[in-house]
Amino acid sequence: DNAYCLLEMISGILSSYNERDNPIFWHNVELLRSVPDVELIVVDGGSQDGTLARLMGLGVHVLELPKSSRAERYNLG
Repeated sequence: DNAYCLLEMISGILSSYNERDNPIFWHNVELLRSVPDVELIVVDGGSQDGTLARLMGLGVHVLELPKSSRAERYNLG
């Protein structure tokens, strides 16, 4: 019997740019982090307000794309 298990993962992608004081952004981060088998990826457009440090402190996977539009960040993610 050649049974196997296919493990599926869903990626939740958020775009960020200076989101330190945005409660909706942080709510979405926590919501996605709480869902089992969801990989959270945040694509940042060059935040200078401490957003990256906070995300990295939470262990979130961050991709950096400085000086990019929101659409470019979602396309990268």
